[in-house]
Amino acid sequence: MYKIIFVLLMLSSCVANIHQSGHQIKDQDLTALFKDKTRPYSVELKLGPPSFKLKDGNNLYYYYCKSTRIQKAFLKPKIISYKIYEFEFVDGWLSTKQIYDTKNLNQIAFLKETTSTQRKKHNILKQLLGNFGRFEGHNDF
Repeated sequence: MYKIIFVLLMLSSCVANIHQSGHQIKDQDLTALFKDKTRPYSVELKLGPPSFKLKDGNNLYYYYCKSTRIQKAFLKPKIISYKIYEFEFVDGWLSTKQIYDTKNLNQIAFLKETTSTQRKKHNILKQLLGNFGRFEGHNDF
C-alpha cells in the first residue's frame, strides 16, 4: 500500500506545470481600440496599466501577455508562447498597435544582461546547516 502511494507521489511531481503570467487580453478588447480615436487613458481603462511605458518622443505602451511556461520537476522551464502588445500614441492619440508573438519576437531587442547583487556564494551544505543555533527559542506563553 505504501509503495503505491510513494509511486503516485513521485509521478505527480513530474507532471507538467503550466503557468501563465502577464496581462490576459481578449480579442474583443483590442478591436475596441481605434486608430486616431483612442486616448492613452482609454487603453488603460480597457486593458489595465501597461507592463511598461516608454516616453521617447511618442508614448509607447507595452503589455506583456500570455507567456506560458511548462516545467517538469527540477528541469529548466520551457517557454511556449509570448505575446507583447505595443501601442504607440502620437499627439495623445493611438497611432499604431503592433502584436509581437513567438514568430516575430526577434524584432524586439532584449538585453541579455542581468543585475548583479552583492551576496555571498554558499554551497548547499552551508545553506542547509547555516540557520542552526542562529535563533533562540522564547517561551512567551
